[in-house]
Amino acid sequence: MRAYAPVKEIHGRKQMGENNGVDVEIGRDTAQDIVPVAKTGPAVWAALTGEARTSFEDEFRAALAKTGEDFDLDRLTKVVHAWWPAAWGTANPDREVDEAIERYRDGDESEVSPAPVYDGGERP
Repeated sequence: MRAYAPVKEIHGRKQMGENNGVDVEIGRDTAQDIVPVAKTGPAVWAALTGEARTSFEDEFRAALAKTGEDFDLDRLTKVVHAWWPAAWGTANPDREVDEAIERYRDGDESEVSPAPVYDGGERP
C-alpha cells in the first residue's frame, strides 16, 4: 500500500502537496495516470516508501558527509539518479506485473518461460 501526500490543483495539473515540510516535486498526470518523479532528492525521497526510503536516506546522508569533506556534488547526484528508477516504479506501479508476481509467489508458474539453454553451439 502506498501513501500519498495531499493532492492539490496547480496550473491545471494535480500536484502532490507537502511532505514533512519538503515541497514535493511529483504530481499525477491525469491524461495518462502517470506520476512523474523529478530526479531530485526531495522528489525521490517522497516517492519511496518503507525500507527503500530508509536505504535512500542512509546512502544520501553518507554521500552528503563525504561531500562535506571534498565538496564533490556529483556523489549526491549519483545517489539520487541511482534511486530514481525505484522511486518511479513505486509511484507508478504496474498492476499486471504486480498480479503476475503475486501469482508466481502463490505457486502459479504457468506464465513463466524457461530460461534458454546454451548448448555451446552457434547462437541464433
